[in-house]
Amino acid sequence: MELSNHDSRLPRTTQTRSETSTFRDIIRAAATYRRRLQIRVSEWRLGVERNPALQMGRVRMLIIPSIDLKDGACVRLYQGDYDRVTVFSNHPADVARRWENEGARWLHVVDLDGAYSGEPRNQQAIADIVHAVSMPVQMGGGLRSIEAVDNVLKLGVRRVVIGTAAVEDRTLFAHLTQRWPGQIAVAIDARDGMVVTRGWRQATEVRAKDLAQEVVSLGAASIIYTDVERDGTLTEPNYTATAEIVSGVSAPVIASGGVATVEHLRRLEAVGVAGTIVGRALYTGAIHLADALALDD
Repeated sequence: MELSNHDSRLPRTTQTRSETSTFRDIIRAAATYRRRLQIRVSEWRLGVERNPALQMGRVRMLIIPSIDLKDGACVRLYQGDYDRVTVFSNHPADVARRWENEGARWLHVVDLDGAYSGEPRNQQAIADIVHAVSMPVQMGGGLRSIEAVDNVLKLGVRRVVIGTAAVEDRTLFAHLTQRWPGQIAVAIDARDGMVVTRGWRQATEVRAKDLAQEVVSLGAASIIYTDVERDGTLTEPNYTATAEIVSGVSAPVIASGGVATVEHLRRLEAVGVAGTIVGRALYTGAIHLADALALDD
């Protein structure tokens, strides 16, 4: 029977739809709350609150996708060589959304042009990425002054990553950790155990493990350790060197470079790192983020 506009059952139908809409709103609110809770837990894991459990292996390792920016595009270098670059996307913000939609809880962004030149060069792409996702973003590359750090934090970056400045200007680094406690991480990039700076082009006489201990004593919130010879190669991480850094400092250590399989991630977790940055392996499909995140749950 066809219902008229005055059928007595219409109010009941309207009420049912309203109840359905309210139920959907509740589901969405619950999902949003769960997402925010996951982010807070992941922040804790990375050492915003330095819980000893991070060093005792009782907290699962975070999987952190990486977006490396060059000329506004999402790229990967091979062993840090700027002449051996692969472009994976011209729309980094879309890539960021993809990783968040697939379950990532943190994002690592590197301004390669900034690392090379000494000052950030991809501010617009960084701003677009930060605004595209709700998960926290840590960013490094060319941050060698108070002004540069202040500017990227104002873009909405949650944590900045200092590399060259931590080696060349300890006074500046100490000032940064005092002004922004818990928001300053240090990238320690090394070849054969010795630190390299200025976009991986400058060799130094500084041992990676010594630098790690010194910057932690100055207030570094976490250490991001990369064996440059492994980065972008899809070979395997340098477990021995990574373990040396982990055992030598009280701050959380994040591994980077050479990851190509989920088994590599398991071995890094056994080493005791708080997180692992994954780049080329995700873009080539060598690792699917869902499989990697299964270790994170």
